[in-house]
Amino acid sequence: MRWLSLVCISLLFAACEEVHKVNASGVATQSATTGGNIPGNAAGFVSDPPQFTYPEYSNIYLEREVEVPSNSAAGAFHVFREGLRADGQGGFNLEIIGTMMAGDTAFGAPSVDVAITYQDQQRYMVKYRDIHLGRALSLNFNWTENPVLQQIAGVDCVHYIAESVHGLGDAEFWIDASNDMLLAYTMFDNAGEVTLKLTTTVIDSAPIHAGVEWSSPLVDEEDFKADGSNTIMLDFEVSEPLYLPPGFYKKSVRVLNSFGMFQGMGNLHVALFSDGIHQLFVAQHSEMSGFNNGSASQSPNSITLAKFSETGGIRMVEGNPPLKKVYVVGSMSRDEIHTVFSSLF
Repeated sequence: MRWLSLVCISLLFAACEEVHKVNASGVATQSATTGGNIPGNAAGFVSDPPQFTYPEYSNIYLEREVEVPSNSAAGAFHVFREGLRADGQGGFNLEIIGTMMAGDTAFGAPSVDVAITYQDQQRYMVKYRDIHLGRALSLNFNWTENPVLQQIAGVDCVHYIAESVHGLGDAEFWIDASNDMLLAYTMFDNAGEVTLKLTTTVIDSAPIHAGVEWSSPLVDEEDFKADGSNTIMLDFEVSEPLYLPPGFYKKSVRVLNSFGMFQGMGNLHVALFSDGIHQLFVAQHSEMSGFNNGSASQSPNSITLAKFSETGGIRMVEGNPPLKKVYVVGSMSRDEIHTVFSSLF
């Protein structure tokens, strides 16, 4: 469902390959090591996880490249060049500048569909696709700091490596040594395959914001209140997972006014779980159209059917318990995703 992709944006931007980039000034950026070969550090693990700042909270303009896998050609990748503009007061705008699709040798203008996708989904890309560290970082990851500064877009950066103690997937980060701003990262799954890579290529710390249309929510949304006092009401009983992957905790819960977006669809409840780096979404909404996954309306005693799909290392299970739909989305292994889904019923 396209609506779910607006919220669980990780479905849209997944795995990517290692590529060395050069920005407009000819300064080479550093790329991550390939999955499964993250180097050690003679200094040992750092005692306290690093603290990052994030560009959308600064007055800044960045150009970044996001690499994602082609679903139709094994081993091939698409590259999206995007511009992120922020005013330092909470306003930000994300636009697509160019694309280099699998098989292309140079960047070209984005297609109309890609441009519309960015226009519609920019807010969710920045909030949910882009990495934002959470809690339990020292419990769930062993952190290593590379003693040698590396450059991203001509800026000296500290390179951190986070190794999952539960074997759920490692990560690498590059932050500006002067202000701790996160400028690049690479995410790996439990098999050492890259699931997301983002690299900043251009930085303008004194941008002029003229005629910028800042992002805004597509629909009304608010934090979920278990006491039923939300103004955005739910017409179904929320299912809570009885199982989460090791180290995961509930990070946030939102309700979205999605009623009527599709025939028979009610408002959407989205719970975000995290181990501090990786994210797992559990989304659910009522389904009263008389059709669930193409079958007739169900009785309360109906069997819950599930469908599994994978997009470049991002996995989703969707199912149709009576009178609602449920989705579990994340970069965890297929077994983990299925176990979380099964624990909902």
